[in-house]
Amino acid sequence: MEGIMGRVDLLEKELNYFVSLFGSAGALSGVAIAILAVFVAIYSTYMTQAHRRGRRKLRNAEDRANLAVNSLEKKLADLDQRVEQSLQETNSHIKSILRATRDEMTGEIYYNESRFAEALEAFRRSNQLDPSDGKSLYYIGRCLTNLNLLREAHLHFEGGLQRLGDNPYLLRGLALVHRFNDRAMARDLYNRALQTKDVSLELRVKILNELGLVYRDDSDLLRAKACHEEADRIIRDGTLTIYFLGIIDLLMGAENRGKELLLLAKLKSERDVQQLLLKSLWGDIIFWSWAVSEDKKMQARQCYRRIQAAADRSEYLRATIYANVGSVAQALRVNQSEFQ
Repeated sequence: MEGIMGRVDLLEKELNYFVSLFGSAGALSGVAIAILAVFVAIYSTYMTQAHRRGRRKLRNAEDRANLAVNSLEKKLADLDQRVEQSLQETNSHIKSILRATRDEMTGEIYYNESRFAEALEAFRRSNQLDPSDGKSLYYIGRCLTNLNLLREAHLHFEGGLQRLGDNPYLLRGLALVHRFNDRAMARDLYNRALQTKDVSLELRVKILNELGLVYRDDSDLLRAKACHEEADRIIRDGTLTIYFLGIIDLLMGAENRGKELLLLAKLKSERDVQQLLLKSLWGDIIFWSWAVSEDKKMQARQCYRRIQAAADRSEYLRATIYANVGSVAQALRVNQSEFQ
């Protein structure tokens, strides 16, 4: 109780002190009210200014947002335009590729049927759409070669090599141009083709087999056989590879093995021709070779008529055919005329 009374006395003393300073308690209350009014006025002014600053900031933020939205809309419109242009260019490119592919496939059909003039036009159309396509350039040159336009074919392949560098298709084509008139150059060109980086396995097999034929024409049977065996290691049991190995075995005196390979090549070629994996002319050459090896003169003569019809279309093709059938007749030691 005494503690409470002590605190009351202390508060009374402090009040009396303030009363003595301001004259009375009422005056103190007035001062307090005045101070409070000033504080309220200052606070109100501050809040008003803060509100105005907030509205300015909000307007500035809205302006910046509007600018950002406008900029984004412009970018989106530009992106839409670029996407549309890209789609149009892509569609145009795809259409060009499809047209080039269609013309190339048409050319291959004509080429496999030995219709070289028609194939030439199709491959030229294909190459116009894709001038850097080495495959269509190769077939253009091969059509020229089979049409016996050897000078034009030579210039065509040389021009392609100058533009594209050591393209394996073009080197192979140029080698074929020189197969019967400059076998040393043909061998060099084939070897250059084999050393290129972008030669596919399928193309490598074809080049090796053709190089083996050049060695066979030079009577270098060991190198010829090595080429065909390497081709067989890359793609096992290819029809033409088996056929060429069979002829080499016959030429080297391995008659039984050679006949076995000719029979196997004949069976595989019948299936491949039906599936359009092998030219019908090669199918006829293989069948004729097998018929000769089995002394089936009637079947050989019927087949040879088809071979002769194909040979009459091209001097170069005739040389190619005779090189193969002549090797078979030589290997089997038969009179070739009896089977024609």
